[in-house]
Amino acid sequence: IWHEQMSCLAREGCRVLAVDHLGCGLSDKPQDYDYCLENHVKNFVCFLDELDLHDVTLVMHDWGGPIGLGAAVMQPDRIRSLVFCNTTVSLNGEYPWQIRLCRIPGFGPYLVQRFNLFVRFALWFGTRGHHLNRKAYFYPYPSPESRIALAKFIEDIPFEEDHRTRRYGRMILEQLEKVKTKPVWLLWGMRDICFTPRFLEKAMQLFPHAHVRKFDAGHYVMEDAREEVNQALLELINSFRAEMPATAAEG
Repeated sequence: IWHEQMSCLAREGCRVLAVDHLGCGLSDKPQDYDYCLENHVKNFVCFLDELDLHDVTLVMHDWGGPIGLGAAVMQPDRIRSLVFCNTTVSLNGEYPWQIRLCRIPGFGPYLVQRFNLFVRFALWFGTRGHHLNRKAYFYPYPSPESRIALAKFIEDIPFEEDHRTRRYGRMILEQLEKVKTKPVWLLWGMRDICFTPRFLEKAMQLFPHAHVRKFDAGHYVMEDAREEVNQALLELINSFRAEMPATAAEG
């Protein structure tokens, strides 16, 4: 979903890495894996370690928000800045009825895996336009088995106070001081029925110094407002370049 941003940043000389979290996109989709937030965070930390990445700008969307933030508080020395796009940083359980419908035991997982409801729902309600390459969104999930992680993501949404992911989310927030001084940008599609403006307000409370950009866009803000998102990311990257000392001319 980041193809426009990746192309834009690559043309500007940035190294761009896009991660398919386990069970998503073209990654492996083991059927017996525990697809919980804590394990996704651990996997992403391993990714950062394996490539020995530094000065990273994390650009996060949807579940990528808590996954990336969890990794950031565990590896703050590797992170330069944080960009949150239509996601949650607090896992507070304020989600629409359509998401709650998918949590009905038996019924919800059946719809998600058998009829690919998760992807269909995202495409129906996630964008204000018809410009998406819908085949690309369906391509990684051709069978019920390939949609296992999508069903597990739904199960991992912490509606209940004692949900393990709610507890893990609180642990992340307790360590927020490790990254609070880093540059933070909030790029938000204001027509998102899932991560509504209330989620943006919560993020602004947690990061009062954040740069905030609001767009007339849906959940897939990087698609609906691609040029505006590209410009914001370039502005952030160029601010870092401006801080770099000029190289003295040879001779």
